[in-house]
Amino acid sequence: MLRSSDSTSQRAITVVTEELIRLLELEVKESLEMSPERLVDFLFPSGSRVAAKACLDGGTALSTSQFRRSAVAVHVACNGIAEEHRIFHRRL
Repeated sequence: MLRSSDSTSQRAITVVTEELIRLLELEVKESLEMSPERLVDFLFPSGSRVAAKACLDGGTALSTSQFRRSAVAVHVACNGIAEEHRIFHRRL
């Protein structure tokens, strides 16, 4: 998802990624159907919240630059989901 050179930075990125995956897995288990819209609606606020918490957590130490890159990664993923969903509906 994101690149970083030192181990502390890599750990921060890993913490954010793993937490977002954990939350997504819980959301999918609780949902009867995970539509593309619901997935995007989940990813935007959850990705931002997890990254913001990691920035404020001294133990995680996500930098502002990493926060921005994680936000961009979530945005790109959501745009990809939206584009795939739009293409799928055009075919129907």
